[in-house]
Amino acid sequence: MHRFVATAALAAVVVAAPAAHASVVRNFNLVTIADLDSRSNVEGRAFIGRDLLGTSSDYATKLDAGAFAGVDTLVVGRNLSVQNIQLQAGNLRIGGTRTGNVNFNGGGQQINDPGVGAVASQLGAELNALSTSLRSLAANSTIVTPQNQSNVRR
Repeated sequence: MHRFVATAALAAVVVAAPAAHASVVRNFNLVTIADLDSRSNVEGRAFIGRDLLGTSSDYATKLDAGAFAGVDTLVVGRNLSVQNIQLQAGNLRIGGTRTGNVNFNGGGQQINDPGVGAVASQLGAELNALSTSLRSLAANSTIVTPQNQSNVRR
């Protein structure tokens, strides 16, 4: 229940935020303007503003390959240096170089685009504007969590 309440509250806040800024959180499941050192899965789209590092990761794992054909599901602003990536849907758009293996299991392709770094700067500005907008909202409720988190059930 705790997770559901927090998710519902976040969804309500995003709807109240200006539409231009909310698009950032609507379109990507993972956004970082800096480097990312990852060894895990991302179920949706991911935007990494600088370098993607790590050993092995899966991206776009819950996306339908047909529905995301031609869509950039993994965007890396600079360099990708990961031993092995499984991209389950969509394309990899990269601003720099790639070191390591990328399996395009969803039929996508790599797109080299040196302009991704500029997009990262714009996205960072959008996220800062969204943060400022959310900070200005007045609280309209409170949440109380139990002392013993093991009592929280779905």
